[in-house]
Amino acid sequence: MLKKFVIAAALTLAALAPASAHHPGETASKGDIKVSHGWTVASSSMAHAVEVYVTMWNEGETGDKLVGAEVPFADDAVIQAQSITDDGALEMRNLTSVSLQPGQAVTLHPQGVRLVFNDVQRVLRAGDSFEAHLEFAEAGEIPVEITVMAPDQADEMM
Repeated sequence: MLKKFVIAAALTLAALAPASAHHPGETASKGDIKVSHGWTVASSSMAHAVEVYVTMWNEGETGDKLVGAEVPFADDAVIQAQSITDDGALEMRNLTSVSLQPGQAVTLHPQGVRLVFNDVQRVLRAGDSFEAHLEFAEAGEIPVEITVMAPDQADEMM
């Protein structure tokens, strides 16, 4: 069983960012749920967490939601959302899931929602790739290839 996301808020998101065709990676699927464009930025030996971004879409007639994730070199995963408070401060909050409605595409993005793998025990170098396992409430587990990009390449993704 995959580790579940930390439950800090009972939030789901209907739309996050538009899907983009400029991300790396191949499409993985299970049933009506498709996932592609997995990427992250190279890390240093001192990094404790890795942020991962993917594009997901639902080709079915019923909704689903991303509820968990796992990689072999991290202890746990959370979904984090970045937002601006009324007083202009940047705020990060943990979500329990990301909704994926029928016909909808959702792209996780550095200025929005991201997967964060904590207590990483591996240095990620540009050009590497690894497999992440995403858990959906209805579709189940979908393994997805994540490409590690150099910081200057990642700037183009933002």
